[in-house]
Amino acid sequence: MEIRVTNSNEILGNLLYIGHMTKFHYDKESKRKTEEIEGLVVEVASEKLGKVISVMSDDTTLELPAFTQIELVDLTYNPYAKAVSAGFAELVERFTCRAIKPVSGKGVQ
Repeated sequence: MEIRVTNSNEILGNLLYIGHMTKFHYDKESKRKTEEIEGLVVEVASEKLGKVISVMSDDTTLELPAFTQIELVDLTYNPYAKAVSAGFAELVERFTCRAIKPVSGKGVQ
């Protein structure tokens, strides 16, 4: 189930950029990670959720200082359930976005 989020601030509150990791392409035939960059996994602190969430971004040129207030462009929420043990499952919250923009002039002082 994929849900497009029109106003991320309404659902997640103010968002602070924590950091990111590069996501490389995985070749299924050779079972190896390649040097081709697919996107970034961005760690974002959410005011309303009270926790850090991971957001997969298509933007590969992100250069922001830590604790910058950001805005997520074309945010999509796509949760799924993962089996943990017999009869038990856990919800995996998956967020993706097209790009990440800094909110001008705002951040942690």
